[in-house]
Amino acid sequence: MPGARQQAKALMDEDPNMAKLEEEWGFSDAMVVGDAIYLSGVIVSIRDGERDLKLAYERAFERIGATLKRAGVTWDDVVDITSFHTDLATQMPAIVAVKNKYVKRPFPAWTAIQVSRLMVDGRAA
Repeated sequence: MPGARQQAKALMDEDPNMAKLEEEWGFSDAMVVGDAIYLSGVIVSIRDGERDLKLAYERAFERIGATLKRAGVTWDDVVDITSFHTDLATQMPAIVAVKNKYVKRPFPAWTAIQVSRLMVDGRAA
C-alpha cells in the first residue's frame, strides 16, 4: 500500500547507544504498519565466560519480547519467525529450548537459516 512506511510508527531502540547505531545505519527496532509489526533482527552472542548458548538466546528473546511489548503485542501474537544461525547443528537445541519458553501453541511458522556470518554490535562476527 502506497505511503505505508510514512504512516507507520517506527520503534527505535531504548538504549541510547543502539538507537544511535540505528539512526546512523538507517533502521528501526520495529515498524508498526496498521495491524502488522515488522521487527529487525536481534543478534546476540555468547559473552566472555559464558558456555551456555541458552544465555545468549534468552537475551535475544527478552529483547524481542520488550520490542513486542512496546508495539502493544506479545509473543502470542507472533505468526512467523525467521532465525539465522552460523551453526545450525549446535545452535538449534539451545534456541528450541529457549523459544519453547516464550512461544506456545498454536506455533507460528518458523524458518531457520544457516549463514556464514552475522553482524554483532555494528561489526561482522
